[in-house]
Amino acid sequence: ACHAGQQKCSEGAWGACEGEILPGAEICDNDLDDDCNGMTDEGCLANCVVVAPGGDDQTADGTAAQPFATVAAGLAFAAAVDGGGPRRVCVAAGSACDQAKTYVMDAALAIPNGARLQGNYALDGTTLKYCGETQPPITALQFTTPAGAVVFGAGVTAATEVSGFVIERYSSSAGAV
Repeated sequence: ACHAGQQKCSEGAWGACEGEILPGAEICDNDLDDDCNGMTDEGCLANCVVVAPGGDDQTADGTAAQPFATVAAGLAFAAAVDGGGPRRVCVAAGSACDQAKTYVMDAALAIPNGARLQGNYALDGTTLKYCGETQPPITALQFTTPAGAVVFGAGVTAATEVSGFVIERYSSSAGAV
C-alpha cells in the first residue's frame, strides 16, 4: 500500500509531496500491507487458519480451539476454501510471545498460489495473539533433508506471502542449520 510521492520544483523551491502513501495502522482483511512491514493483514485474527503446538491434524478445523499441528496441513486446509483465494495461515510458537517453536520439516513446503503463511503468533487457550514486536521471529521452519525448502511453484502468480519465520536450511555437515 505504501509508495513514494512526487515533489515538483517551481521557481527554485520544492512543493509539497503529492501521492505519497506512508505506513499506517493495519486494516484487517483488505489484502494490503497497510503498515508497510512486508506482511499482509498480520494480527488480523478473523479468517485465520491456526497452526499451533498441541494441535491435531486429524481433528483440526483451523480455529484457535482446534488448530492444526503441522504447517503443511494448515496450508492444505486453507487452500481448499471454496471460492476466492486461500485463507491466511497463522502459525503459533507457544502460549506467549516469549516462547519459541521450531516446526521440523522432512520435505519441501509448497506454498499455494495466493497463500499467506505467517509466523510469530502465540496461542493461549483459544486466544490467538500476534507477536509483532518479537524479533527475531519466535517461529522457525527447520528442514532436515537436502530436498527441504520453501517452494513457490511456477503456478504462483498472485501475491503470495511467507513471513514471520526463521528458516533453517539443511546442511550435510551440521544437520539443519
